[in-house]
Amino acid sequence: MKLRNKDGEVFHTISQAVQNHCSFHCNSRVCPYWESAGCVGMLKRYTVDDPHEAARLMGYEVVYEPGDDTSPIEDVSKAFSRIGKEANMDKPDQQAKADQGKPHPSYCPVELIKGVVAVREHGTAKYGDPENWRKVSADRYHEAILRHVLEIWEDPFAVDPDSGLYHLQHIATNISFLLKMRREGKA
Repeated sequence: MKLRNKDGEVFHTISQAVQNHCSFHCNSRVCPYWESAGCVGMLKRYTVDDPHEAARLMGYEVVYEPGDDTSPIEDVSKAFSRIGKEANMDKPDQQAKADQGKPHPSYCPVELIKGVVAVREHGTAKYGDPENWRKVSADRYHEAILRHVLEIWEDPFAVDPDSGLYHLQHIATNISFLLKMRREGKA
């Protein structure tokens, strides 16, 4: 598997493509994925889980040649460690505190965190166990999300009658459960 960028440049590994992408985007902070999860973090997950999606997100075209048996997943951790070091050392203040390229939790709106906490507190009061959510299957959380979405279809700020909290807060909480389950390999 080879990858070609918009300029026609061909990369023989996903690591090379990511290095090229991040050397431009992360240093200039114009990456569309920076705000959501940090460019490097986002692409690192995709290169392991779905290298074709990583290529698409970077705007690269996957190119196959006859007899090409190159594995799409190779040791990307080395490439990412190089990217981090290179990105951090190009600015003098990074030598004292190398935090460039790391996630910025402050980008997450506090209301999202407060909303999830409120729903978790309601659930703990109702069911008695803060870890009770782990006993529920992923498909039930998916269904719950869809039910809450139906409730906000015409009014995004509709309130759940049981909890007195916004349905949006319940949606965010259920999404967080699904993401955690996915990360743990349970969804």
